[in-house]
Parts: sequence; C-alpha cells; structure tokens
Amino acid sequence: MNIETMMKHLKWLTGSRKAFNQALDQGDMDRAIRLSAVLEADRLRFSRSLLADSMKNAEALHKVALKHGNEELAGIYEEQMKNATELISGDHKHSQIEV
Repeated sequence: MNIETMMKHLKWLTGSRKAFNQALDQGDMDRAIRLSAVLEADRLRFSRSLLADSMKNAEALHKVALKHGNEELAGIYEEQMKNATELISGDHKHSQIEV
C-alpha cells in the first residue's frame, strides 16, 4: 500500500468517524450502527492490507538473509511470515512477534 492510498483511506475514515459521531449526537442509532459496521469492516480490510505488505517485506528480507548466510535473521523473518499468515487467515491466537 502506497502512502497516497493510505492517506486517502485515513481521510475517508476520519469523515466516516465524524458521521458516526454526528449520528450518535442526533440519537440516530440505526445510522450509527450501520456506520459502525462499515467502519469496522473497512478497518479490518485496511489492517489486512498493511499486514500483507508487511509479509511481502518479510519474505524479501528472508531471501536476502538466506542469500547472505544469516540463518538467525532468516529464522526471525520466517517466524514473522508464519505469524502474518496466521493473522491474515484468522488462525492466530496470540501474537508471538516480539517488539
């Protein structure tokens, strides 16, 4: 995901969040619930997109680490790819990625 796409998405989220808050302020719970569902679905798509980008980066860095014979670093990237795959598929219970 490039920066321009990310900025457009964040602008859309900000506008949608304002509409959600306005619906709450006006007591329009049906509209607020619909907007909340749209916001949550979009947030999940955005998160998965970022996670997919992160996985692509980890794959590339894994290959570089292997090419240069750094097995320890390759193992770290391999673990990140595994965790990203589990998170994308929804099979991941708790994150094992250390920060």
